Amino acid sequence: MADFNPSHYWQDRLSKDIGLHRVGHLAYGKAFNRALYAIRRHVFRTVCERYIQDIDQKTILDCGSGTGFYLNLWLKQSPHALSGLDFTEASVEFCASRFPSIMMYHCDLSDHDSMSVIGDASQDIISVFDVLFHITDDTRYTMALNQLGRIMKDDGILLYSDNLPQSSTKRERHIVHRSMHDVYEALDIVGFDVIERLPMFYLMGYPVDTASSWPGKLWNLLMYPVRKSEIVGMIYAAILYLPELLCISVLAESPTTELLICKRKAR
Repeated sequence: MADFNPSHYWQDRLSKDIGLHRVGHLAYGKAFNRALYAIRRHVFRTVCERYIQDIDQKTILDCGSGTGFYLNLWLKQSPHALSGLDFTEASVEFCASRFPSIMMYHCDLSDHDSMSVIGDASQDIISVFDVLFHITDDTRYTMALNQLGRIMKDDGILLYSDNLPQSSTKRERHIVHRSMHDVYEALDIVGFDVIERLPMFYLMGYPVDTASSWPGKLWNLLMYPVRKSEIVGMIYAAILYLPELLCISVLAESPTTELLICKRKAR
């Protein structure tokens, strides 16, 4: 992993063809990714209804904005102020063109100097969806959390999605699945309390948090046809969509991506 450059990786990935499938699961095509983002939309709306009041008075920052999926959702909530952040030029240019009313920052969340353009305790709400597990260097991950703590107002809300295995941290080339214990501890150190953990997916994400390797092997086997055909991806999405909504509505934990709702402690 020492040769992995996340900035170059994402700039190359997004500059070729910006779309949800470019920031989602590359291997599973457009149809399946559309279903994944429909689930994300449902979870987002549920969390907003449950945890966010007086949004017309809130200042919101979306980190790792990518193609602007969450910027668009936030915009529909009519916040007082909304801005986005990404460290790839392609993403910043795309979102600035798509949402001319939104301030876009070309910043690296894990770099203090880059983030200095955003003031201390300036944000009421920060969303960082499917972003922090892409920071493979642990020092830079800690620096990113420090920045989130610095720019968040006291009692502000952080929405942070990750895979959170309950056993140990699992590492790949361009992603790190940090253990739930390590993530909770890191958040506590920088000034956040986790007030709830919710499943974002259950059936439609790779089962990271499992005691053995066979669920992951079975997942890869079952998903292989989706890699080969958009039509198959569409069929899978149609079959799994409603069961997925049911699972994330009634189950408290997930073997794949979960969402942490965190509150900034008073300084």
